[in-house]
Amino acid sequence: MQDKIDYIGIYGPTASGKTALSLELAKDHPIEIISVDSALIYKDMNIGTAKPTQEEQSICPHHLIDIVTPDQSFSVGQFHSQTTQLIHDIRDRGHLPVLVGGTALYFQSLLQGYSNLPVITEAVFEQVSAEIIQKGLSHVHDQICQFDERHANIQIGDTQRITRAACVIKQTQQSIYAFWENQKPTLSGHIFSINPCSRDQLKKR
Repeated sequence: MQDKIDYIGIYGPTASGKTALSLELAKDHPIEIISVDSALIYKDMNIGTAKPTQEEQSICPHHLIDIVTPDQSFSVGQFHSQTTQLIHDIRDRGHLPVLVGGTALYFQSLLQGYSNLPVITEAVFEQVSAEIIQKGLSHVHDQICQFDERHANIQIGDTQRITRAACVIKQTQQSIYAFWENQKPTLSGHIFSINPCSRDQLKKR
């Protein structure tokens, strides 16, 4: 085990108690919370996302919540870049960064070091979005699979990942997998996973 860690992560599904646990930590430790959630980054998307209330956010500093509008794109590369800078800033303030969320790809970007992913332009994002509207999500999914068969791992209904993969291809003429290869993490951390025994309880909550 490394002597020094840069952050602690709390990973789990919506309504699993991640926020409550992180706020309990805030009572006794000087922490700042970084959201690791691909839904909480969007403004006005409060229903079904278990977004921390304003009261909860006032307990300790929160980051990467309500930072873009729903019509804007936010890539894994952007998450990695902004989170890396936030972790350094928080450590410089003498606080502990606690990363809280349920977006596995965001956590994966830190663990594997996705630091060189392309930042997609708004023009490319709009082109891909228009193609999905005009020709359908399954059509775009077929296209990215033809370009790189590894895209078949993406579920046909996963709009966000299909859009992202198509944007990378259109902008760079390379598969997103080409950017994931030979990457190295620049930060060290421990990630704890909350794994509820009953999905029915999660649905009730």
